[in-house]
Amino acid sequence: NVFKCHLTENAFKIMQKRVNPMNELVKTEGDFLERLNFLINFFKPRMEAAGLLAKDNGQYELFFACCRKIFTFHTKFYTSLTSMKIEYSTLISRSFFEMGDGFLINQDFIRQYGNIQKALADIKSNEKLREIEQQVFSQEKISFDQYTGAPFQRPLKYPLLLREIRESTPSSHIDYRFVCIAESQMKFICAQIDSYCDRIKNVLEMIQISNRIEDSDINVASMDHSLKSSYEVKIKAREDWNKKKQAMLYLWSDKILATKKSGIGKNSKETVLFFKKIKNQQFIISPDQEQDTIFFIINIQDSYHVI
Repeated sequence: NVFKCHLTENAFKIMQKRVNPMNELVKTEGDFLERLNFLINFFKPRMEAAGLLAKDNGQYELFFACCRKIFTFHTKFYTSLTSMKIEYSTLISRSFFEMGDGFLINQDFIRQYGNIQKALADIKSNEKLREIEQQVFSQEKISFDQYTGAPFQRPLKYPLLLREIRESTPSSHIDYRFVCIAESQMKFICAQIDSYCDRIKNVLEMIQISNRIEDSDINVASMDHSLKSSYEVKIKAREDWNKKKQAMLYLWSDKILATKKSGIGKNSKETVLFFKKIKNQQFIISPDQEQDTIFFIINIQDSYHVI
């Protein structure tokens, strides 16, 4: 039997409301692939020609190899999306289920990105990069920073787009339940990527701290804990309460590190005063009635007054 009916203007608006975020998903996926393509096939050869990529640095090759893998994966995802005619009845969740946990490929990119952070910082400050950026021929021209950051930023957009699609999909729609599952899974994958970002985002700084510390028994660059913040301070130790010395205080997720500084600039070194678990740390705030001091008690013999 064939039933014929007339849809109201409001019904058309409801249908279009679901189509809009799906079209947005397809369009932004295409934009993302364009950015990756520029990063791999435009920037890389020109940066090599300009001498911005050190030939003896294998991390660059690992970085761009990872970009190519992500490009291949997301091309398949984009092909899956564009193979469907985007309309109200489209089962957009199918493309996410087809790709599964493959979206976690972005974790490897984050690791490679972290490995070349220092080198990228030097490249970004080079005027030759400005000249290369100006040669980009695209309607959506962006900075080199945005090209390199695109691979780990893109997955974080999926839960937002899926939420829009879910909110505009009636619960009676055949795709509703599957969109809910896809949204939940992408949130889980993004949480894993976020967690991985948190673990490596301070790796470069931790390596630099480790290089400045003269005590080889202290391993501050471990992935087991992450650096939360650091402060330049002055210390007064028990052996000379009247003399202040330059120092650093580092707060990790589970420990506190205090170091005494010596030297200036690139030649500066740090000597470990203490590196203790937070739960075992004893301290008194403002023991001398000054609001900006903390008195750390290491043991009966040793204590440090941090200002």
